[in-house]
Amino acid sequence: MSGDELREQGVAAAKAGRKDEARTLLARATQLNPRDTQAWLFLASVTDDKKARLLALRKVLELEPTNKLAIAAVKALGVDPDKLIATAAADSTPPQPPPPPVSPTATSTIRSLGGPPPAGIQRPAKPEDDDLDDVLGAEFAALADPKAGPPTQADLNMLFGGEPTPPAASGPKKLQSLGDRRRATEEVPSAPSEPPRSRAAFDPNRPGVPVPDPEFVAQAVKDVDFLAQSLLGQMSGISADWVKKEKGRAGESDIWRLRAQIWGLVGAFILTLAIVAAIVLSTEEAQRVIFNRRTLVPSRTPTNTPTFTPGFTPTPTATLDSTRFPTHTPSATIPLTLSPVGRPNATPRPTQRYLPVPLDGGLPGAVTLLDRGLVLEALPTLDAEYNVVESGNFGPNAYYWDGIALARAGKFSEALNVLTAGESRLESDTTASARPQFKALIDLGFAEYELLRGLNFLSRGEAGNAQASFEVARARAEAALEFDARYAQGYLIIARTWKAERNPEEALATLDRPYELLDRVPEFGINMDFVIERGEIYLLRAEMREANGDADGVRANLEAAMYQGYYGVYLNPFDRRAHEMRISTALELGRAGDAVLANDTYRLYFPNDARALRRLGDARVAEGNTDLALGSYAAALDADLHDVDGVPGPDSADILSDRARVYLSEGEYAAALADLNTALTILPDRQDIQTIRMDAAYAAGDYVTALADAQALFNSRAAPNDVYKLMEARVLVTTSAYAEPAERRAALQQADDALDFVGPNLPSNLRAVAGEVRAEVLLERGFPADAVVAADETLELVNSPRVRIIRGQAWEAQGRLDNARRDFQRALDDTQDVDEDLALKARVGLERVSVASTATATSITATAIAGRTATAEANRTATQSARESATANAQFTGTAEANTQATGTAAANATSTAEAELEESLTPSVTPTGTREEGPTLTPTRTPSPSGATHTPTRTPTRTPTRTPTLAGSDDGDGSGEAVPTP
Repeated sequence: MSGDELREQGVAAAKAGRKDEARTLLARATQLNPRDTQAWLFLASVTDDKKARLLALRKVLELEPTNKLAIAAVKALGVDPDKLIATAAADSTPPQPPPPPVSPTATSTIRSLGGPPPAGIQRPAKPEDDDLDDVLGAEFAALADPKAGPPTQADLNMLFGGEPTPPAASGPKKLQSLGDRRRATEEVPSAPSEPPRSRAAFDPNRPGVPVPDPEFVAQAVKDVDFLAQSLLGQMSGISADWVKKEKGRAGESDIWRLRAQIWGLVGAFILTLAIVAAIVLSTEEAQRVIFNRRTLVPSRTPTNTPTFTPGFTPTPTATLDSTRFPTHTPSATIPLTLSPVGRPNATPRPTQRYLPVPLDGGLPGAVTLLDRGLVLEALPTLDAEYNVVESGNFGPNAYYWDGIALARAGKFSEALNVLTAGESRLESDTTASARPQFKALIDLGFAEYELLRGLNFLSRGEAGNAQASFEVARARAEAALEFDARYAQGYLIIARTWKAERNPEEALATLDRPYELLDRVPEFGINMDFVIERGEIYLLRAEMREANGDADGVRANLEAAMYQGYYGVYLNPFDRRAHEMRISTALELGRAGDAVLANDTYRLYFPNDARALRRLGDARVAEGNTDLALGSYAAALDADLHDVDGVPGPDSADILSDRARVYLSEGEYAAALADLNTALTILPDRQDIQTIRMDAAYAAGDYVTALADAQALFNSRAAPNDVYKLMEARVLVTTSAYAEPAERRAALQQADDALDFVGPNLPSNLRAVAGEVRAEVLLERGFPADAVVAADETLELVNSPRVRIIRGQAWEAQGRLDNARRDFQRALDDTQDVDEDLALKARVGLERVSVASTATATSITATAIAGRTATAEANRTATQSARESATANAQFTGTAEANTQATGTAAANATSTAEAELEESLTPSVTPTGTREEGPTLTPTRTPSPSGATHTPTRTPTRTPTRTPTLAGSDDGDGSGEAVPTP
């Protein structure tokens, strides 16, 4: 293979990153062709050793002294190119290719400090070696060259700018490399009888502490002796005997010093903390907070001490005792004795459940679930306990809890069977002493069953059955309380029956009864159920006061309800009902800021709670902060999604419903519809949410969903049927707007039938919508007069430009153009900058009325002209007859001159009369009013100008001449002639 081919292969290997192969190929190429400058140049680029690079570059400069790339590479290595070329004359031996690589462990010498490494030991490239790589190209990265041998000593001396220094007679000698020791001493090694054994300083395969190899140490001693003799002229005296180390390891004192510093810092930090803690604990406030230790310093206690009141005489009067007369505003008026052991910052324990027999078996867990509202989860356990006592010994607890759980689940027949079975066993399976208390518990179960049954009747509109159930519930509860007044549930059941019958006075009187027993049952004073029930009764009374228009009564009862919520939060801040009552009453009072503050307290005890965040969104809506409200609803949804089970629950459906209402108020109908669809996937049976979706679907243009919801919710009692029928009529009118005439008539007929169901039960906010739809249906069905009546009723409720346009069309259909023009103009004025569609309809109506008014005026003018022509013809005929009669009379009587004079006078009178009547018929009479009551009048109307900025009234003549002259005469065509009396 030729040198050029080897060079090309070597260059290709270098570009591919195979440096070892490139060096071998390029070295062979230089051997075959020592004058190949490219081979030498590429060999320098793949050689890692600096000296070998310089030798190769020197060869390039010898062959081509002006090679810019070689000159730049030499300069990058920090060498003068002229001096490098000058060393070529001192060395006649051409550079040899690098020998084959030798294993790093095969060396038998120790490299000198700062000198070149022994052959075969790879050394990392120095920083200056990278400069040559930058000059020769990035594809020739510097790699170690284990095959490149070092240059001779003479070359190196000449290379770095100096002649060889002869050895001095005395003094230190120049350090000679160990690699040239045999050459300097002219030692000729004999051929080894066996392959040399590789020696390393440490054997990595030997277990234990690494110990240097003895042979390696012996060889190192020999090298040291040689160097000492060469430099100092004497032996080193170094031995390799092992000695025992008497002191610590090297660097051990520094480690101990560092450890001492660390422990010193830790000790100082602990001491500082101890001093700070001692100072803090020495204060009375810290002792009270940490150890709950009361101070011995007496505190001031407000007393009912008479004080002087400014007046005419300094007469002492009693100071108002706020604890005896509490107000309905949140203030520190609650006795501290109501909380456990008189500590206001302690959470009170719940009221102990009063039962004749303690709970056992699976009842405690099931009752806990029942208290949390998880009725369906508690029923299997309660049913199992009922089956146990039903087939065994009597136990009143199982009958009571299973019966009320079934009633709360809506299974009234099963609940009645369970309670009846328990009552039937009282006589046979109980003792005479235990029977009264067992019966009291069963009576309490019957009372709650009848209460829930009555509420169910009331929701279905069966007021008579509900009242009967409420009376039975009160009787059963009174029977239980007559046996033992400690049954708190009895008072609650009675109060709730009165509340359901909308009798708040009796309900409050019932809840006053347990407070009269505080000396016997002090637990009644902190019963949260009593507090919350009283607040709900105040809310009911506020609603009834509002219906009667009593604003002061509404405010007073809302304040009372807010106080109950505040009191409940004080008693037990971990009861949601009290927090939510505070927020609800604040919103009802219009105090959105107070609602937000109350919600802050709510979230203090229920952080990141979905229900609390939802109420925060409601408060933000009341504040008018829509963005903050949407953010709160989003946080509530996220909190409900990341709860224990990780599945959206009923709270998510309510949150989505509330957020949809906000979207509807902002006009985001598509977003509202999407939220309501998601809510109904969570709770498909929520008809109240489906009612909201019906409105959102209609607003979003999804008329199919709106109509389907309206038809599905009919008779559902989620809202009055009037609401659903109204939606059905709206959908029919809207969807058939562009249908065929026959389909349009059928749709309008169905809409009219649906509107027949819309009556007084329709909510007030929908009455204007119903009037608009009714007016439109009546107008398109051909009853414009009825449409005007419906529009008048609607406009009394709300000023609607759409209804005005409908009424204008109804006026137009009846031919009352002036009224139509007024409605169209008013609608245009109200909508021209607000609603372009309605403004366009109003403008079109105005133009249509203007055209119709012009046509009417033209028709009237034509009628007047025809009447004038007929009158003139009649006058001419009468004049001609008069002339003929006058001539005949003159001939017979001989008094022609007198008759002619008389006839001329009559004709002149007739002509004057005819002309006056004609002029009167052509001159319209204008009345200042716009209505026509009696007789023919003219009504000034407004015709919109093209720009819509001015209105030019036009007058339409409405009178037609009806009087006919009583004189007959003739006319010769110019209006003059003679007339004679008509015979």
